[in-house]
Amino acid sequence: MKSQLILLGLPSTALEFLASHLNVRYVEIPEIREVWDGSPNEHGVLSEEWISSKLAESIGDARRGPVLLVYTSPATFLAHRLKRGAETQLAPEDLEPIATESLEFWRAYHRAILEQYREHEDRALLVNGDHEIDFEALRSRMKELFVSRDIPQRTTKSVPGILRADLPSATLLQIVDAYSPECLELYAELESCAELMGREPEFEFTGLAMRQTRARELLQLIAGREQIEHVLAKRHMDSIEEYEAEARTLLEEKERLLNQLRDTQQQLDDRRLLHQKMEEQLAGIRAKDAEEHAERESEKASISREREDAQRRLEQLDEQVAVLVAERNSLKSENELLLLQLQQVQEELERYFLLYQKIEQQQGQKRKASDVPSMPAENESGGRGRNSEAARQPGATSLLQTAVTLLGSVQRRRKSLRHAQLIRQSGYFDDTWYLKQYPEVAEAGLDPAEHYLKVGSSEGRNPGPNFDTRWYLECNPDVVAANINPLLHFIKFGRSEGRQPMRYRT
Repeated sequence: MKSQLILLGLPSTALEFLASHLNVRYVEIPEIREVWDGSPNEHGVLSEEWISSKLAESIGDARRGPVLLVYTSPATFLAHRLKRGAETQLAPEDLEPIATESLEFWRAYHRAILEQYREHEDRALLVNGDHEIDFEALRSRMKELFVSRDIPQRTTKSVPGILRADLPSATLLQIVDAYSPECLELYAELESCAELMGREPEFEFTGLAMRQTRARELLQLIAGREQIEHVLAKRHMDSIEEYEAEARTLLEEKERLLNQLRDTQQQLDDRRLLHQKMEEQLAGIRAKDAEEHAERESEKASISREREDAQRRLEQLDEQVAVLVAERNSLKSENELLLLQLQQVQEELERYFLLYQKIEQQQGQKRKASDVPSMPAENESGGRGRNSEAARQPGATSLLQTAVTLLGSVQRRRKSLRHAQLIRQSGYFDDTWYLKQYPEVAEAGLDPAEHYLKVGSSEGRNPGPNFDTRWYLECNPDVVAANINPLLHFIKFGRSEGRQPMRYRT
């Protein structure tokens, strides 16, 4: 639970430190916080009466707890405000109004602090927040002054002097004395009323007489330097002329640089416009290139598809060419075999013809020997002649039938050899596999391809591991109806039509 002790003062890191380590309530006024932070104040200049009323409202009536009033040096507050102005990058001539306004606010605020201290002196303690505060000494003093009041628990920590000016304190006090000597009088009065806790007052106001004495000392120093200043005067005038000439030169150089800067800026603007135009043209070219690239990609894809189609057609043509070459080689072999067989048939026919002539001669000689002059004999002879002609006719017919039979056998043999050659070159017939699967064919000494063409397919045998005879016939009833060997149908027609040689083949 927070203590009843009330802490008042200008917003600062020191006050926040005190509030957190004393475990007390720190009363902050938003308008005063804005002035401390250097933010624009929408309420105008904060008067002493207004500040005093706000502080009185924060302290409240006499029934509330003790009050700890913390004040700061005008030099410290001025250094803080000048630093805030430098952080906002203000020009040196703009810092003078800030100094005047800051000291005016400091005076109004601390007059109100001093007024509240005197009004509540029985329960108020005035402390300088710019110096380190020993909590042990502070607690002892508060216990001595506020015997019946609620005092915070003891802490071993001490508040360091957090607010420090970048400029020396003496220099800052001279600045305060130059702008607002009333602030120094008020600061001296605050130091006289405050609990110094063993330290000496930072500033004791000496009054107007002391400042006049210091002024006289300064005049004496000035009088002692008149001779030196008289000697330096002429040099100073020469220096002024040199400085003026140099300043004119610098102004001319500045004007020349400004002209160059304007020319350079114009060139940069022109180049920026040109660059923008080039960027737009480049964007158009990129868009056009992207469209052309897309068209080229589409054409490439189309050409690729056409190439794949052509490749597939070429492969099909290669297969057809391979089949035609195989058929041509088979036909060539069959032609050679046929020529050989025709030659054999011709020789056989010539042999039969010679035999036939020999038989004719023998029969002619027999007819001459059996001829007689009598009519009945002639009739008989004539009858025998007709009988012998009739006898000769079946011999001639038998010879022709034999020739026709031989020619048909040759054609069938030729066709069988052509088909055997065709299935061997297709890659689907394997002689070794066929003989191993069906050893009775090997034992009979039969040609495996001819056996499959004549007998094996009708028995449901397979020509090799890559063709299923039964499955092909079941899937293609038109082949069964046409009474064509299934492997020959696949080689000649089925493969080009997309039919499969066996189940689940891709």
